This record gives sequence, structure tokens and C-alpha cells, in this order.
Amino acid sequence: MNLLACNNPVNNSAVTSKEESDSGIYYAYSPIYSNGYKFGSYKNVKLVTDVWKQFENGDITKTADSFADDITFVYPDQVIGGKRDTVLAQVKKLRDSYSVLQSYIYSWMPARAKDHDEDWVFIWGKEQLTDKEGKLKSIEIHEIWQFNKEGKIIFMQQYHTRHS
Repeated sequence: MNLLACNNPVNNSAVTSKEESDSGIYYAYSPIYSNGYKFGSYKNVKLVTDVWKQFENGDITKTADSFADDITFVYPDQVIGGKRDTVLAQVKKLRDSYSVLQSYIYSWMPARAKDHDEDWVFIWGKEQLTDKEGKLKSIEIHEIWQFNKEGKIIFMQQYHTRHS
């Protein structure tokens, strides 16, 4: 019986690489944002979470300075777009239809589109809402927020699933 041993260290540099290459992988679709994203500014996350908190508290209009002059909010059942003050007033009206709203954030990710020179925040969370009649519902949420070059919010799109 022969036993062999080797004391040469193993080079794991390929295994510990921070970015995985997708060369050689065929995708069924080509993305519009083809070069992907890199991490963006956490200042944008702060703006989005401040907006979430004021929406929860009942007055999103207090965050008006965080928004550009023209903004768009896309909800699963409606689109609200136009001048900032008009849009925020409409969003406040939506919030006013609930007597209680509690938000929970699971995670967020600030992102910068590499090939479009755009800043985004992706946020995942949950809202528990109680309407004026006392009926409670829970909504799992994913939102995408876009910022202009001045760091102002110009766009939000919400995707959600209702549990109850």
C-alpha cells in the first residue's frame, strides 16, 4: 500500500473572487440594463425610509423637499403622476383612508445602474393597515425608487401581495 501526501498550499483565489462572471452563460432575454448595477448611495436609502416613516405617520407631504418637481407613483391599481404637490396630496389622501398603518422593512439596496447613469433604491417590506371600519390587512411590498441627478426622488413603483 502506498500513501502519498502533498504539502503544497492550494490557491483558492478563483473561489474567493468577489464577482462571479457570467461569461459562457446564455440567457433567454437580454436586459435593458445590460451592465447591471453597483452599490449606490445610502443617502438615497435615508430619503426613502424617511418617506416611508412620514407615510406611516400620516403626512407624506412633510417630505416634499425629497422629491423633484415632477414625480410619478405607480401602484398595482393606479398611477399618480404630475407636479410634486399634487401627487403628494393624492398619496396623502390614499394614506388617509387607513386609521392605522404600521410599516416593517425587511431589507434595502441602494443601486447605481452602470450603463444608464441612474440611482435607485430597492426596498422590501410589509405594511399592516387598518381601514376606517377596523378591518386589518397585511401587504408584502417591493418598491423601486428612482432619483434624478440632484438626488431628488422622481419615480416610485410598488409591487405587493396581499395576505389578508
